[in-house]
Amino acid sequence: MRYFVISDVHGNIDALQTALNASGFERGNTDHLLICNGDMFDRGFDSKAVFELVNSIPNAIHIRGNHDTMLLEFFTDPGSPGVEFNYNENGLRATLASFADIPNNDIDMVWTKKRDMLRDKVIAMNPPLYKYLHDLKDFYETKTHIIAHAGIDPTKGVDWRETSTLQQLTWDRDFLFKDTSHIEKIIVVGHTCVDSIRKELMDKGLLEIGLYDRRPVVYQNKVYIDGCSYRSNGQVNVYEFEE
Repeated sequence: MRYFVISDVHGNIDALQTALNASGFERGNTDHLLICNGDMFDRGFDSKAVFELVNSIPNAIHIRGNHDTMLLEFFTDPGSPGVEFNYNENGLRATLASFADIPNNDIDMVWTKKRDMLRDKVIAMNPPLYKYLHDLKDFYETKTHIIAHAGIDPTKGVDWRETSTLQQLTWDRDFLFKDTSHIEKIIVVGHTCVDSIRKELMDKGLLEIGLYDRRPVVYQNKVYIDGCSYRSNGQVNVYEFEE
């Protein structure tokens, strides 16, 4: 089996297609498995196209990220302060415009005056979306790898599968320097842009000084793959391995 792991596409359909084409991933190939490690949505302008692509691939696994949780919260509690913040600050605005097929110039008026209608329209126009968000896995594990959006509970003497909270799995920003040496697998995560990870390691003298490029970063038994796809010159990275 050949595994292809992507993460943090954030509505950038062009970057996703470019990455998958370059990787050699074949949809429908039973010897290939695509692992979507969270945050397919928000910030970019083509969340609907990204969703339709990844959800149409039969040989794919889908893992929950923090932005997936944000979108689900919009469906369940559209008037909450958290949803309001995500709309204004975390890219939910672009996601809803994409899924509802509403021009960016008009989405704010709909958001302000007809939010419940907007929610119903997104659900009606995208029937598989709500179920997709509910069915996302918290993590995925193979013989040699653990794939989680942000991190796991690395406490020694516990079973991380049982003790890792949703907050750790989808939001952990401090996972990089936590001791995972006792976990005999490679842990693949996204969530934090690789240029930020590379800078942290350089600042501590743990990585040779170099360019802040957006390729995956390997530190100890952790691999960070978030290629900052929503930024200028960002990319979607594909981490590949075989078993």
